[in-house]
Amino acid sequence: MTMEKEFDVVVDQRGSVSIILPARDRSPRRPRIVHDKKGGVLLLRDDDTAVALDFIPRAALRQIYRARTVQITELAGKSRMIWSYTAEVRHDKSLRSRLT
Repeated sequence: MTMEKEFDVVVDQRGSVSIILPARDRSPRRPRIVHDKKGGVLLLRDDDTAVALDFIPRAALRQIYRARTVQITELAGKSRMIWSYTAEVRHDKSLRSRLT
């Protein structure tokens, strides 16, 4: 698991959530967002790659908790899109044990 420190979370007027972060080498397979409703958020890109997302503002966290899906965009540099995909959102009470 890697800890991502440089990412942005955008919530539009309708409450849709997008997460923008640096691109990984491989394309995602079965991506999903897992949260514990206590501030822990994990992007599972595939069965082998997990990215912890810390320090998400509370307002954005509330929208993630409510969402069924989140749009993920992975960039090379500041603006070149490499991957763009939708990730399902799941609640997992035991997420904290995975993060430590």
